[in-house]
Amino acid sequence: MLEIITKYRLKKRKLSVMQYMTGIYCITNKINNKKYIGSSIEIKRRLNEHKSDLRCNTHINRHLQNSYNNNGGEINFSFELLEECQKKELLLREEFWIAHFKTFDDKLGYNFSPFPRRPRLGRKASPETLRKMSIANGGKNHPMYGKKHSPSHLENLSKAQKGIKKPTSGVHKKFILKNPKGEIVEIFGLRKFCRDNNLTHTSLWRVAIGKQDIYQGFTRVDYTIPAIQILNKEKCFQNINPKTKVIAICNGKEYPFDSMMDAQRSEIFDNPPFATNITNCCKGKVKSCGKINGFLVMWKYA
Repeated sequence: MLEIITKYRLKKRKLSVMQYMTGIYCITNKINNKKYIGSSIEIKRRLNEHKSDLRCNTHINRHLQNSYNNNGGEINFSFELLEECQKKELLLREEFWIAHFKTFDDKLGYNFSPFPRRPRLGRKASPETLRKMSIANGGKNHPMYGKKHSPSHLENLSKAQKGIKKPTSGVHKKFILKNPKGEIVEIFGLRKFCRDNNLTHTSLWRVAIGKQDIYQGFTRVDYTIPAIQILNKEKCFQNINPKTKVIAICNGKEYPFDSMMDAQRSEIFDNPPFATNITNCCKGKVKSCGKINGFLVMWKYA
């Protein structure tokens, strides 16, 4: 451990000498000693990007941005080089330093995950590959080569996209979380909630589905699988013929319903099926719609 700390101290360098260095850098809050670990093939350029984003209040890491705003700004933050290394070693060394300082813990650092993710790092398509991609997707190989949509077709495309609501219109995921005060909160529409409260959607979503333990004091209580909670159910029941009888077929059993509305409101399904999808299934456009105890459900008109 002493050897690691000694190496860490020796490798700290000023920003002016990092012009073309490749390695691991550290952003440290001098007040609470919380750290952010990152890696780059050009340390100086990357740290300047961090500084610019933090000054403009547009940094993608809202945890770091909020801490920057609430702790006096740049004067209370240091930007330093931890270790020089080769490009092929960047991810391994970044993972090592994140684990060493435990910066994925909200109390100790600002990293969202203990594992860095850069699948394209060091990979660049060769000119030959780019040329082959261009040939494969361009010229006569393009599906619209030498073709042009007629005015009537363009008008039909326009009409088809107007006034048609998506199957998930009015349907929101419901998340039950515990806020920093220890209160239980029910959230309909996680993105809007994050925008209103200056939170990062991805991080709070990871907490909600159990991939992350805590974010900004929020912890997971329960999670309901998509499309179960319907804020305005009447939107889903518009333009449904109440006299249309349908039969659900699942695992060799038949479940008759007097109307699609009754089918939607039935509690035997894992998730409420949409009338549009039931109709498409009855007409043969799709093979199945909905599930009962994990088994796919097929439909037909009675």
